[in-house]
Amino acid sequence: MNKIKELDEKRKVILDNLKEYVQRAEKEGREMNADENKQFDAWFKESEELRDQATRMRNLALLEAEETEKLGEKREKEKDNAPVLSAEERKLEKRNILSEYIRYGWHGMSPEVREKAEVYKSKGFEGEKRAQSTTTTEGGYTIDTDVAPELIRVMAHFGPFIGPDADATASKLYRSSKGGTLYFPKIDDTSLKGVLLAEAGDSTSGHTDAAFDRVQLDAYKYTSRMFKVNSELLQDSEIDIAAEVFGLAGTRLGRAVNTDLTTANGSSKPQGVVAGSTFGKVSAATQFTRSEMIDLKYSVNVAYHSSPKFAWMMHPLIMASIVKLTIGSSDDRPLWQAGDIQRGIPDQLEGMKIFLNSDMASTLADGNKVLLAGDFDKFYVRETLPMVLKRTDERYIETDQVGFVAFARFDSVVADTTAIKYLDIT
Repeated sequence: MNKIKELDEKRKVILDNLKEYVQRAEKEGREMNADENKQFDAWFKESEELRDQATRMRNLALLEAEETEKLGEKREKEKDNAPVLSAEERKLEKRNILSEYIRYGWHGMSPEVREKAEVYKSKGFEGEKRAQSTTTTEGGYTIDTDVAPELIRVMAHFGPFIGPDADATASKLYRSSKGGTLYFPKIDDTSLKGVLLAEAGDSTSGHTDAAFDRVQLDAYKYTSRMFKVNSELLQDSEIDIAAEVFGLAGTRLGRAVNTDLTTANGSSKPQGVVAGSTFGKVSAATQFTRSEMIDLKYSVNVAYHSSPKFAWMMHPLIMASIVKLTIGSSDDRPLWQAGDIQRGIPDQLEGMKIFLNSDMASTLADGNKVLLAGDFDKFYVRETLPMVLKRTDERYIETDQVGFVAFARFDSVVADTTAIKYLDIT
């Protein structure tokens, strides 16, 4: 924890320097010069890296504490000769089975572990044998549900739309166990209102029917593509090789999925949040202003402003340029307000939460939609479980390597296009 505290304190010093840079230029009635901007950007990037590093260390500490607690509980149960495992103990045991399978393959697992795996498999555990071809040669084993949490945890680093905690994502996240089409009813009644009715008046006079519609979410398949690992590394390495395999697969899937959830056009693929948003405000291709940001915010109907997910979304480089903005010529306070990770307070901009997304446009070029504002609870993302990770021992047998490939299924749509607006650069 001392290292985490050191990172937090170092970031605080950098944040103070950033504020001082902006305030100094404001007091002198000038814009920051090229050298100041360069130093500012370098410091801002360093502060973000420090925050991410501290967050990863906190998450790792929590995971290690959970694993230690689970292992301790398991040993205590074994001492008492308790034959029944708790749900958490079963989860840990399955994790150990998966780890050994990834490292050694089915036939290389120890008899004790393989015996436990056989028990789970007989009860529907995700370890079904799948043939790679029509020959009698055995193929890999499919590892399903227990892989999903590991891949999701890695994928969450590449965008704000998916993660272990659905409430913290920039979407309304639906998790389904099967891939059939899901339909959701929708209605846009924001332009209509009731009227004052005279005594004995006719409530049907001049009536307008509600326009019901529906949106659908399919399950488009994504793959990490095959990657090879040397047998020696799997068998001899002292690192957590299972975590490394999950990390490689999750990283590849995370990059592909986040790109489409951001910008895909919805034609035989997900509809990205940028593609599904609607026009809110236009800005010149030099530097947008606080006034334009406020116009964008209030171009979204105020009915959506009370949502817990009413927020901004932008590329980190666009965020860096916004951090340099101040409230006004007579007020040098920055628009951006740094949060407090330790107290669970996120960074804010004009009192709204910020979602950073590296797949959004990063430059103020003509036609770029660089800033979104709205209720991201109206952006529906479907995550179809189980995700699968497959191992093949035979494909690269001549080089004594093992192949791994992961698959995941996702879809997305902006269910209410009036809920999320974009700033357009011209």
